[in-house]
Amino acid sequence: YAMRGQLSTKADVYSFGVLLLEILSGRKNTDIHLSQGMQNLLEWAWRLYMGGAVLDMLDSTVRETCSQEQALRCIRVGLLCVQADTT
Repeated sequence: YAMRGQLSTKADVYSFGVLLLEILSGRKNTDIHLSQGMQNLLEWAWRLYMGGAVLDMLDSTVRETCSQEQALRCIRVGLLCVQADTT
């Protein structure tokens, strides 16, 4: 986005969501070691969320230092930032 001059509030929100999910999971968005044949972190996070197992994505450090409620709130914020349909 930045290289083509497509900077916007929407791009910033999306980037924040990706960064938040990367921090929570301890994985990069393009991590080749994601489970279930997922191609990127966002797809993996959404699949876990829809399956009711979203806390499984947490990095062990986050799991040890945050309550489940705090972690779940942060995951939801991250997913809201990267959702395709903003309505």
